Amino acid sequence: MPGTWQRDRASHRLRRELAARPPPVARLSRALAQSPSPRPQVQRPLSRHHLSRRKHLALFAKLKRAVPHLLFALACLAVHAAPIPEPERTPFTARELAQGFRDHVILARPQESRRATAEAEEARDGVRVREKFTRFRDLRAIELDDTEDTTAAIARLRASGRYEYVEPDYIRQIATEPDDPQFLNGALWALKNTGQSSGVANADIHATAAWDIIHDAPAVIVAVVDTGVNVNHQDLAGNIWQNPNPTFSDVNGARFINNSSSGNPADDNGHGTHVAGTIGAAGNNAFGVTGVAWRVQIMPVKVFPASGYGSVLDILPTFVKRAARAFWCGIVATSSPETEQ
Repeated sequence: MPGTWQRDRASHRLRRELAARPPPVARLSRALAQSPSPRPQVQRPLSRHHLSRRKHLALFAKLKRAVPHLLFALACLAVHAAPIPEPERTPFTARELAQGFRDHVILARPQESRRATAEAEEARDGVRVREKFTRFRDLRAIELDDTEDTTAAIARLRASGRYEYVEPDYIRQIATEPDDPQFLNGALWALKNTGQSSGVANADIHATAAWDIIHDAPAVIVAVVDTGVNVNHQDLAGNIWQNPNPTFSDVNGARFINNSSSGNPADDNGHGTHVAGTIGAAGNNAFGVTGVAWRVQIMPVKVFPASGYGSVLDILPTFVKRAARAFWCGIVATSSPETEQ
């Protein structure tokens, strides 16, 4: 049949054409090779607006990463911030101020030969020791009953022969100073008295003669145990001691009041600052006054509150806690107790 023959011939021709064609992968590779190359992409420079936006985004990312660290640092500061000082109380009654010592407590130091047995003897006799200071050869604070007279108790303990001395807890007060203009304006007649203001010539400490030999002592540290010191005073700032190893923010000194301590020896009375100026106000600087030493290291130690009153037991722990060689300056002594030796 002619129709069948024609279909077979057409099918045979189609098979030959398909066999002559390359595989699909080869055709795709040839087509890619013959196609024109794409135009290269040109990197256009960023505008000022885009650069500024990039910088702001980068800065924001850095700040975002830093926020947790800042919050942690602030939390640490809040935890370690110095506690707010307790309000200072009036520690003495009118009776105690009138008699010059505290009631219901006395100070005693055992004889050297009885230091080892003093504690047992006191327990046997019913003596109540509130505090003992080993550094001062076992000096102790002894509590008395509310009904027991301080003077009678001192006489009784002295008669025991157990103690080297027994004395009241004397009240100490800073010296009273005049506030007249001639005293405050730099008329330091105590350093050089030429008879001014109807005074007696040469009735002074002969500071000028000493200055001919030496007027600076920069290696000497003088602890001013008083109401504190204004460490920012223009005539004192250059002579304030710098603590090489501060432990509780005591960079320039310390404060010991109401059984608490801090590194803030600020003067809220003025007496300690005046005492510090007498000792070591900067000399030869054309300002204010001059101290006995023109260059010296002043270590402020605040043990007196703003009122200017404090007992021996208020002051004594200062020397136990802070092993510094301190000079008692400006303290009025109502007696000559052995505790000041």
